[in-house]
Amino acid sequence: MDSCDSTLGCLHKQMDCTAPDSCHSAHCDPKQGCIITDITKTCNGDDKCKEYGCNPLYGCWAKNLDPPSKGDACTNYLCSPDRGYYTVKVDCSGPDSKCFNYGCDPVEGCTKTTVDCDDHDKCTQDACEVGQGCTHSRISCDDANQCTTDTCDAHTGCHHEHIHCDDKDACTADSCNPSSGCSFVPIRCCDENACTKDSCDAETGCHYTPLDCNDLDACTVDRCDTNKGCVNEKMDCDDENLCTQDWCDVKEGCKNVPYPQSYWDDHNFCTKDFCDPHRGVIHVDNHCCDDNSECTVDKCDPLIGCLNIPIDCDDHDSSTVDSCDPKRGCVNTPRRHHS
Repeated sequence: MDSCDSTLGCLHKQMDCTAPDSCHSAHCDPKQGCIITDITKTCNGDDKCKEYGCNPLYGCWAKNLDPPSKGDACTNYLCSPDRGYYTVKVDCSGPDSKCFNYGCDPVEGCTKTTVDCDDHDKCTQDACEVGQGCTHSRISCDDANQCTTDTCDAHTGCHHEHIHCDDKDACTADSCNPSSGCSFVPIRCCDENACTKDSCDAETGCHYTPLDCNDLDACTVDRCDTNKGCVNEKMDCDDENLCTQDWCDVKEGCKNVPYPQSYWDDHNFCTKDFCDPHRGVIHVDNHCCDDNSECTVDKCDPLIGCLNIPIDCDDHDSSTVDSCDPKRGCVNTPRRHHS
């Protein structure tokens, strides 16, 4: 502002160009005088993440822009100075354990679910190993029973089928012990009869064959006792005839041979020897030495036999004729004298 002082002369006092507020600037132009300029536009910046303005009291200001309202829980807004706000998917990833699925629910936000390791095979144990992922180890269908065949079906799981313990041997009793498995114990073929031979055939089982008690000895009576077995008793060849010699031939059997006459001959000419079937050998005095003659003396000598010794009719009388008549004995007939 120009003025003139009488003393000092011309005075040029700076004009007071004061801005009305902090949103204006003031300066003095030599030609135009005070110029008030709105500086609001100069408050703007290039950062698209900020909102710019001017406060009359404080001047330029800048504040972060509020992000747009979220459309869902799976979206985040980021702001770049050159782009402003832009959307990015929420990072719901987690540790790479391979046992969890990470995802995002529009309402709930990040989700963490266990990986479904089910391979739909009932013969596997499904599990998840951290860092490895799903594992499918075969399950054990062993029921610790040796009497079952343990198998597994992918659809139905373990099966325990009872085994059939058959060794195709009719001579064994087939059974099964859960601890040791099939057992084939020989059966006892015994009919408690000593008259049979007990045996077993693998195809047909027990057999009880009658014993052949024939000892091939015609001198025995062969029979079988159910308690003792074969009995071969000596045959009694006695025909109860004391006049036969009884014995047995092992091939032909009993022999009953009459004793020869020499058997009962006592070598005594004075006896008559014979054999009676019931009484045996008999020696009877021999009365057959009688020659029915009165002219002999009949006797028997054991060594010679019958003796018919003429009797002595001599009467020692010369007047008689001595003779013997078989019927009358000695006859002493007087001699006739011739005249």
